[in-house]
Amino acid sequence: MTKKIFGNHGEAVACAYLQKKGFSLLAHQYRAGAQEIDLVMMDKDVLVFIEVKSRKNSAFGLPEESVSYRKQQHLLAAAEAYLSEFQIDTQSCRFDVVTVVPQGKSYLINHLENAFWQE
Repeated sequence: MTKKIFGNHGEAVACAYLQKKGFSLLAHQYRAGAQEIDLVMMDKDVLVFIEVKSRKNSAFGLPEESVSYRKQQHLLAAAEAYLSEFQIDTQSCRFDVVTVVPQGKSYLINHLENAFWQE
């Protein structure tokens, strides 16, 4: 399985998990130039920009540890583009990280709400 296919599968697993929690999908792999937001979803009345990190195991650290400050800045720029493109003004929003690690025939999923915030 290629890295891209593995990542896409992780995004699908994360999306299904969040939908079971009541989230509604607005966009998958939203692109703004070179930047991408894996999932854009609604959690009740909150717009949520979600970074999904999939790992085969934690041998090289926890998946959420790879969401660096630089990656956060890229997500923020893409989120601003999304808000501008769809003319969304001052909507309550947040940034979540969802990690997906295979565990036999299931997955270990960790949902970090409000994982970071940039002023």
